[in-house]
Amino acid sequence: AVKYNDIPIIQMIKEDSDICIKHMEDILIKQLQGQITLAQCLKSVGLLRRIGTYTDTQLKVKFLQVRTDWFRGIIDNINKGEIQYFMCKMIDSYRVNLFDIITQYRSVFIEDKATSLIFNSWLHKQVEYFSRCVERQSTSM
Repeated sequence: AVKYNDIPIIQMIKEDSDICIKHMEDILIKQLQGQITLAQCLKSVGLLRRIGTYTDTQLKVKFLQVRTDWFRGIIDNINKGEIQYFMCKMIDSYRVNLFDIITQYRSVFIEDKATSLIFNSWLHKQVEYFSRCVERQSTSM
């Protein structure tokens, strides 16, 4: 496209393909923002890698951000009325969903010493969030 940049039809095709690529990227990110199987996750991240918008490190961060948003939405929607119910649901949600996210991340990305800090920091934040939720709920009794 650079070689024939002065030809209007080539410019139009490039612009249209850029729009399609952005749309596909948005769809793939949206898939990661919901309940997703490991196979779907592998496919979505694999396609995002091929699109090439993100570096591997940026893709790791983006993955953890969108999965965290989905996970926090689940936690925030738990009925906080009765503490025993809330605690059971929250613990169960952490057990199931956090395990899924960790499994997905470790299956999709290869960790090295330079980028393991991203995952470790993210995991630490999830534990802190759990502690804050428990503390808030117990003080509201």
